[in-house]
Amino acid sequence: MVLVIFVILSSFLIPAWASDQHDSSCGERPSPHRDKIICGSIDVRNNAAALKKLCHCDVIEGHLHFVLLDWKSNQFNNFSFPNLREVTHHVLVYSVFHLTTLRGLFPNLAVIRGKVVFHNYALVIYEVPDLTEVGLVSLTSILRGFVRIEKNSQLCFVKTVAWEAITTGDREDNYVKRNRAEGCHRCPETLGCPSLRPGGRRLCWSEDQCQTLCSRDCPGGCLRGRCCHAECLGGCTDPESPSACHACRNFFDGTRCVSNCPGDKFKLDGHHCVSASVCLQRNKFLREESRECLDECPAGTRRSTRLLQQKEYRVCVTCGPGVRCPKVCVADEVKSISRAQNLRGCTIISGSLTVSITGGENVMRELEDSLQDIEEVEGFVKIFRSNVTSLKFLKSLRKIGGDEHEYGNYSLVVVDNPNLETLWTEKKRLQIVLGKLFFHFNPRLCLHHIRKLIKAANMTNLSETDVASASNGDKVTCTVNHLNVSVQSSPMFGTLVVHVSLHGTTRHLSNATGYYIHYKIAPNNVSLFSNKNPCDDDEMLYYSLIIGTIVKENAKTMNNLFVKVFGTA
Repeated sequence: MVLVIFVILSSFLIPAWASDQHDSSCGERPSPHRDKIICGSIDVRNNAAALKKLCHCDVIEGHLHFVLLDWKSNQFNNFSFPNLREVTHHVLVYSVFHLTTLRGLFPNLAVIRGKVVFHNYALVIYEVPDLTEVGLVSLTSILRGFVRIEKNSQLCFVKTVAWEAITTGDREDNYVKRNRAEGCHRCPETLGCPSLRPGGRRLCWSEDQCQTLCSRDCPGGCLRGRCCHAECLGGCTDPESPSACHACRNFFDGTRCVSNCPGDKFKLDGHHCVSASVCLQRNKFLREESRECLDECPAGTRRSTRLLQQKEYRVCVTCGPGVRCPKVCVADEVKSISRAQNLRGCTIISGSLTVSITGGENVMRELEDSLQDIEEVEGFVKIFRSNVTSLKFLKSLRKIGGDEHEYGNYSLVVVDNPNLETLWTEKKRLQIVLGKLFFHFNPRLCLHHIRKLIKAANMTNLSETDVASASNGDKVTCTVNHLNVSVQSSPMFGTLVVHVSLHGTTRHLSNATGYYIHYKIAPNNVSLFSNKNPCDDDEMLYYSLIIGTIVKENAKTMNNLFVKVFGTA
């Protein structure tokens, strides 16, 4: 089953009804002036009573899964969670019946950070058969990841939202397909909704709620035409105050947003300031050098304990200059960004590492961020059917143990990667203890890159079965030589003879299998340095020739010639 994810990014004015709504099933609403209530990941699955876990949550530090629920339609009206402003990982809504809108449940959800995404998406709404509108009218910022909204048979007002204004990617990165195909209305003209560009489509969440767009000068949101404070994210209730932000761009300290945590506090989860005692209560690790409160010690540090203020704290201690602390992680198959994130900071993989992932430039960045510390893989390494252009995300890899093999006796397998062009840096050394290399069907990876790797790994006796010359680099020009080309009139009337040799020599191109000779009639002598390229392929005619064939053309006409030679490597 393929889930579709969908992301929304823009700035909105919060409607008055949203701030007044509250959930009668959650009891008395807490004071708006108290500290934020931070909840962990919440999984509302099969059991509706689990919705009460959301009561009074201001921030979900983790994910929100809202899946597999079949209620009577009026039961959703009993729940609303207006305090919830922020989810740090992702939001998944899947197979929820009799739910027509998310507006009542999450009227003030403004920010999804996407720290951990769901198959590259931060917002997924999939197979919710009764949903007629998304209704997340306050959602303004998705910091990482995209949106996928798919197979919602009654869903309208989904293409009237500028999702690309909410996410950090392009419109094409968001997947919004196979929803209601007919009978959906545009934004009512009477609403006067905005558009991204003059004359563009009007933007709205529903027939009575416009999507509010803020100026680019207001990255933290806006309120009644005024920019929110610079430390805000996702909007505010008072443009002048860092204590009135819906979420914080940098760090939240007590009741206000700040650019950095004060000296007596530690950074928690990248955007909260907490005391050492709070970090201890949460069973986390203190790292004093960077003033962080962490779930795990990162690469370059090791676990230890320290006595602070007569209390014993778990701490991360730097290993020392030039020393890398090992961090052993269990093997995994990296099929998504979230899988890659599970290996962040790992230096040794116990088992084998397989990377099989699709995506664009963001995937390369995420892989490098998550896998760059891996130095050793005890089993095999397999890069398979991945949309990557290089293997620089494994730039620290120094050793492949080969305790496990793939395809018989191979410990480094690189197969069927259509865009792979380079491996590691030129000076990279790699030790392969047991096993061989297997490179096949990498059409843009030239053989000379593989040969450098073979030399660096000190491997011998590799055959065509191991490294295929016919299917690696077969779709690109791997070796470029300057050619010496001369043209002479032929004794045969109306023909020219073209002679081709390597530049500066008369040596014949013995490995050439054919010539492509491009030409066009020239009114006068021109060169490659003319204002317009005389060899523009749009205007050139060409012959595909076997060696020794004569170009048939009027010998008295001046021509421009451009010669390409293709041959075996």
